Amino acid sequence: MTSPRPGSAAPRLPERPPVAWWEVAVVAAGVAAAAVAIVVTLTADFLVYPGWLALQKADVILAPIAIGVYWHRRRPQSRMGPMLIAFGFLHVPFIAQSSGNDALYTFGVHWQAVIYLVTLTAILAFPSGRLDGRAARAILLVGALPTAALSVAAGLFSPQLSSVGSIAACRTGCDNAVVIADEPSLAMRLLDVDRAAIAAVALATVALLVWRLATGTAPQRRALAIGTPIAVVFLLSQAVYQGAFSLGYADSTVTEYSRWTLAAARSAVWYGFLVALVAAQLFASRVLREMVNESLRRPPLRELAAHLRRCLGDPRLLLAFWDPRAHRWTDGDGHVVDAPPPASGRALTEVEREAVPVAVIEHDARLADDPELLHAAGATALLALENAEVRAARDSSLAELRDSRARLAAASALERLRLERDLHDGAQQRLFAIGIKLDALRAGTNDERLARELAEIDEDVTATVEELRALAHGLYPPTLRERGVPDALRSVAQVSPIPIEVVDGGIGRLPEPVEEAIYFSAREAIQNATKHAGRSAKVVVTLERTNGRMVFAVADDGVGFGGGGSHDGMGITSMRDRVGAVGGHLEIASRPQGGTVVRGSIPVAHAANDDL
Repeated sequence: MTSPRPGSAAPRLPERPPVAWWEVAVVAAGVAAAAVAIVVTLTADFLVYPGWLALQKADVILAPIAIGVYWHRRRPQSRMGPMLIAFGFLHVPFIAQSSGNDALYTFGVHWQAVIYLVTLTAILAFPSGRLDGRAARAILLVGALPTAALSVAAGLFSPQLSSVGSIAACRTGCDNAVVIADEPSLAMRLLDVDRAAIAAVALATVALLVWRLATGTAPQRRALAIGTPIAVVFLLSQAVYQGAFSLGYADSTVTEYSRWTLAAARSAVWYGFLVALVAAQLFASRVLREMVNESLRRPPLRELAAHLRRCLGDPRLLLAFWDPRAHRWTDGDGHVVDAPPPASGRALTEVEREAVPVAVIEHDARLADDPELLHAAGATALLALENAEVRAARDSSLAELRDSRARLAAASALERLRLERDLHDGAQQRLFAIGIKLDALRAGTNDERLARELAEIDEDVTATVEELRALAHGLYPPTLRERGVPDALRSVAQVSPIPIEVVDGGIGRLPEPVEEAIYFSAREAIQNATKHAGRSAKVVVTLERTNGRMVFAVADDGVGFGGGGSHDGMGITSMRDRVGAVGGHLEIASRPQGGTVVRGSIPVAHAANDDL
């Protein structure tokens, strides 16, 4: 969903692929190496703690490998996954420390310096997999690397070689295969200095991690919140254990407790990384749920960006969408959003839809190490954009539908008015002329039979004129045009076969389209009541203005109809279309033996007298 601009720290987040063959091979190799470590270490009778050491060696091989594979699958763009896999395999040569062969044993003990550097590098590089900042690089290059070299050097001056690990102690027979001079006292002095240096490096690393937590941005602190405290426990226990040895307290209670704390904390470091990743995913899921719920509220772009800032913990976050007219990214206030400078600590992530960027998020560069949150933010931005597009398309369609209805209603009204005038000025006048001619012919004939026939024809003409007059008035009644809706409906009530009461709430005159919609809809409802409500039914027509709307209701106390009845007949559809054409809506409520109510509501904006 998201992809970075060139130079951006923001990651691309492809869909997670299926399990790859190399992932299976890597985990299988880790399992095999862990099994070898267990077997070799359990059979090493010269070790003080062979059982616990076997478990530790298997764990420090398999755990980083398995966690690294999981990390890579969840965050394929991160360096942390490949780093952990590599570190797991770098623990494999440490198996030689459990060998009864002097050369392999010596190699294994000296390889512990590599394990020391690997563990410290993983702690300093968490969670990005990069050594950020001069302090971290200085700790490794100036502190840890010379300390590891000193450890190796101390082992060159003693015929007996023992590991500095907390539970890797040797009971007997730990002969050194590489001795350049038999100087046990020098070896012990170097070893004491080495232990003190290990403690100092551990404390310096603790200080750096605490400083990161104290001064980091909210996204950075959130990323460090779980893995870093566990690493701090490991480093402090390492400092206490090695410091106690260097100060001559090898047999103290503090040393014994710190020995096992250090052994447990060493393994916990890797699992802390795993828990931190799982926690980040759970947090991102919660944030995504909150952001989606917020976006479904359809907030303005400015409010959505503010919500993203709160959820992601980045008070400077900006959300922008592409402006096709200006060919640039703009935020909710219309400000242009450009790619931040490389050294600003900010990054720009583009949100893509069908491989086309449609939105951007400017955010703290540290959020690139928490891609689940960026994915959630990108999904929210995309959802907001699609909601806006759907809403715009809906509003456009509704506006077009209202305009279309209004045009149809206006055209229909004009056509009715034209027909009414044509009937009045054309057909009726011709029929009147025919009637006059017939009267003249009847007066001028002495033929009684012909006079009777002419009289019958004159009666037919008169009846036809009345029918045309009624038809013309039905098309567009003069009363509606001249006196408004209430009087026009009272005219309908006068010729109705059932009692009809018209209650006028003082609506006054309205624009022609509104009056036509109310009159013809109410007349249709009255006709329906006349046909279906029953002979004893009574109808009340109410006209009023209420809550900023023009409301009319046609209520009868007739037989009504049940829920299975259709509300979509031609008459009902005609009423809905008429009312909808002027921005209103129509409701129909009915129940068996409880009567029927047809209620229409039109916004006052359409019914304003100023529109007349």
